[in-house]
Amino acid sequence: MRLFADNGYGAIDCVRPALWEVPPGVGYVLAQQCFLFVRGASPNLAMPVDVVHPGLHGQLTQPLRARVVNKLPPRLQCRVVHFGQLVRRRVPVAN
Repeated sequence: MRLFADNGYGAIDCVRPALWEVPPGVGYVLAQQCFLFVRGASPNLAMPVDVVHPGLHGQLTQPLRARVVNKLPPRLQCRVVHFGQLVRRRVPVAN
């Protein structure tokens, strides 16, 4: 971002919000890194720049989460998995 700003371009964040709910065929990297740079424009960011797409975060952390949960006693495993499902349903997705 700084390289573009140093050369007179401002980041316009009009594409990323539209791709945040990743359509089929669009990768997470594109959804979180797609900016429009316009010469002479003031930066207009709809979302934080340093953000990890929830789908990518889940993909990267799922193996670790599974290993941790599998080390718990069976009764606790069930509760942790159930709680995780409840949390995912309640967390709003950024538009």
